[in-house]
Amino acid sequence: MPRTADEHTWGGQELGERHREVLRAALHLFAERGYAGASLRELARRLGMQQPSLYHYFRSKEELVDQILTTFGFGGVQSVPEGTSIPDRVEDLPRALGDIVQAMYERTDWPIFVRFLFNLSLEQPLYAERLRVMFVETVGGLFTTMLSHYVESGQVDQEEIELLSRMVVNAIGLLYIEQYVVFPKGAGRGHEMRPYIDFVVRVAELALASRGPDGRIFPPTSEKPVATPPARGGRRTRGRGRPAER
Repeated sequence: MPRTADEHTWGGQELGERHREVLRAALHLFAERGYAGASLRELARRLGMQQPSLYHYFRSKEELVDQILTTFGFGGVQSVPEGTSIPDRVEDLPRALGDIVQAMYERTDWPIFVRFLFNLSLEQPLYAERLRVMFVETVGGLFTTMLSHYVESGQVDQEEIELLSRMVVNAIGLLYIEQYVVFPKGAGRGHEMRPYIDFVVRVAELALASRGPDGRIFPPTSEKPVATPPARGGRRTRGRGRPAER
């Protein structure tokens, strides 16, 4: 899960308080106006500084975007939001994941960062590969690392717990995106989040409670169904050779 800017470094150097302030202001500006509409002149005005002074923190608009992606994104993730944690028992994981997603959207800059990503992906295709790596490879690695304890201790199957965890995070995150990113001023917040989060968590808990002795929720499906060969006359058959109905 995302770190906050004050926990990260850039180029091997710890970010100073003013540098963090610059990046956070830039993040909000890009989220509001998009890549093309976010001018460095406006950024300087919001920060109460001269535009040339911005180049003390970054050399170009492109490098500014890189710093935002690294600071607020998944690249430097090493902790979960304050007040949340990853439990020892896999049975407690769905509730913990629900709390983490809730904390990300309600107590951090994550909704602003997601809106920034939407704008960036639409306006600047050159960032497409980096965003793909961020959301596919990096997030996949984070899930594998976070869930390794449950797999190594034999509590659950690796593939299933990764799929279940993604289901919980994505199901809850999607409604937060609708209400905190698509309608950031509250116009679309017609749903109570807590009952929805509780429902998603309960579904995942019931799935985990159904595990067999081997730790699997579902039995392995190694065998693939074999298609029945066509009967004479070109009609395919079902069951014991009965002609399929036309």
